[in-house]
Amino acid sequence: MNAITAHSSQLTAHSSQLTAHSSQLTAHSSQLTAHADYVIGRVFCQALKQTFSHFCEEVFSVVSQLNELIVGGVKWRL
Repeated sequence: MNAITAHSSQLTAHSSQLTAHSSQLTAHSSQLTAHADYVIGRVFCQALKQTFSHFCEEVFSVVSQLNELIVGGVKWRL
């Protein structure tokens, strides 16, 4: 019976260690997930800013060209 009690105590100790390691892994996983979300957010946000900036440049270019056509057309008619 002493051997069984000793093994039972060892199993309990190992179980406690596994529980502690599991808690640590869960904490690390949460940290990694938060970091990944932050990085993805930054990368996505940067790409979105660049896309929006490019879009604004294109719109400004088109508006400028239309303005030149309209002003040119008015001058031509005069």
